Formats: sequence, C-alpha cells, structure tokens
Amino acid sequence: MPIECYRELLDKADREEKERGRTWYADAHKSALKIAAEAGSTRANTTGTPSGCPCHPQPQAGGGRCAERGRGAMRVGFMAVKGLGERTVRRLIEARAERPFESLADFYGRVRPMQAEAEALILVGAFDAFDRTRPQLLWELELLAKERPRSSDTPLLPGEGMGVKVSAIPELPEFSFAQRIAFEQEHLEMTPTAQPLACCREALAEAEVTPAAELPGHVGEQVRVAGVLVASRRARTKANLFMEFLTLEDETGLVEVTLFPRVYQKYGGIIRSRGPFLVEGTVEDQFGALTLSAQRLRAVTQSALSPTPS
Repeated sequence: MPIECYRELLDKADREEKERGRTWYADAHKSALKIAAEAGSTRANTTGTPSGCPCHPQPQAGGGRCAERGRGAMRVGFMAVKGLGERTVRRLIEARAERPFESLADFYGRVRPMQAEAEALILVGAFDAFDRTRPQLLWELELLAKERPRSSDTPLLPGEGMGVKVSAIPELPEFSFAQRIAFEQEHLEMTPTAQPLACCREALAEAEVTPAAELPGHVGEQVRVAGVLVASRRARTKANLFMEFLTLEDETGLVEVTLFPRVYQKYGGIIRSRGPFLVEGTVEDQFGALTLSAQRLRAVTQSALSPTPS
C-alpha cells in the first residue's frame, strides 16, 4: 500500500478519535454528568461553571483515562493531556501508590517526566493544589530541570529531595483568566478553569447574544448564539450535497445547530477548531427538539461581536 494511503488512514483514525471524544463530552453534558478529578485541588470546580465542565487532572488521584467516579461524576484521565506519554503516566500511578506527592520537586524526582510533559501538566492546572501560581511552578520546573537532567533515570528515595530552595522561586502573579483558559485549551482541549466564553461575557451581552438556556422562548425568531464546538457530524443530502450538524456549548447549556448545504458551502471551512463560534440563525422546534438553522457563522472575535449593520 502506498505511504500516502497509510497517511490518509491515520488521519482518518485521528479525526474519528477526536470526534468520539467530542461526542462523549457532549453526551456527558446532556446527561447532566459532572466531569471531575477524583480528588481535586482546592481551586478545582469553584468557578460556578455548569454541570459537565471538566476539572483539572490531579497527580494525587485518577488514572490514565477518563473513568466513572460515581455519584454522577467523571474524572479526567492523564492521557487527555497532549504530549503526556504512557510511560510517564504509568510511572506517575506507580509512584503515587507508594506515597502521595508532596510537591512539584517530589513529583519530578520520582516520576522523572520530560520537562515538556511536566510543563503541560502545570499549564492545565494539575499542580494547583501545591499552593503556588502556575508561573511559579514553571520557574521551579526550570530549576529542577537544570539540577536533575532528564538522563538521570534513578528515582528519588523516600526522604531524598531535589534541593531547590524556596527562596530561589520569586513571587509571581497567576496567569490572567484568559491565559489560563488558552493554555488549558491548547494542552487539554478542555478548560477546567472556566467555560471559554466566560472571557467575553460583557461583549456577548452587548452583542445581544442569546444564551442557550433562553432559546425555548425564541422559537421562530432570528437570534445570535455563541458557543464552543463539542460535537460535529457531516452528512449528505439526497442531492448529494454536504451539510453539517454542530453541537455548541455556552455557559448555560448546549445548542444544536444545522448548517444546510448553501450555508455549509459558505462557512463550513471556518470550522477547523473548537472555536468559540458566533452563529446567527432561526430557532426551530422539531417535535420538541430545538435547533438553530444557521444563516451565518463566524469565529468569536471582537469584530464579530460588533452589532450587525441594519
């Protein structure tokens, strides 16, 4: 088989895996399922986000993959973190079984991750429970990496420390709200700190964007909605034209959006990420199921939130 065919098959498998993940995430929301870490940091899930919003992966609990926690909740597995290898996850679980991690230095010394892996965990909030800001943790990681090169493959023994002095770590402010969300989106494709649209609540209100929870009161009306893509499915019509179904999420719930062929041909190329997206269309009630028949679609930017000219 030509190598181009192998690449095409691998690309297709990757797309299908991402689609399954998005569908699982959307189904969790529809079931009012809370996706959470087995044992979170003191900051986890304190943002007032709706049920279904993920919480940060935690080194002190959880496994490699997402698993049911009980009481209608899920925990996010470490394999959801981009770039975190299976070997590191296995070492993490084994080291944690011996004794809890006391600090980032303890974790780094016993698990021996690559620096990039530890950095990704910091940026998704996995070490927030250690009561340091993420910039401070990144600073500490740089010191740890210099003190103990990755080539050293011998784990620390109980009581052995990495030797980084607390005084060597300056007081650094936490990343901004938008920065934390951006880092989490990049490395986790979920945003435990808050729903991404929380960064632009005022702008959304000024642009007269209708929350998902209020759509039942706007059947037959043209509205603007904004949301992050959590699931999508492309289909063909009887005329052999492509159309697409989207599930978008805002801070209040889910919106089912339909892009019919004419609209899909014009705007389908924009849907290359999770967004967020701004959609204008008409709210329809199909036997009790609300959908938004899209007429326009844009990525959420400051200009996109400007009032539509009359």
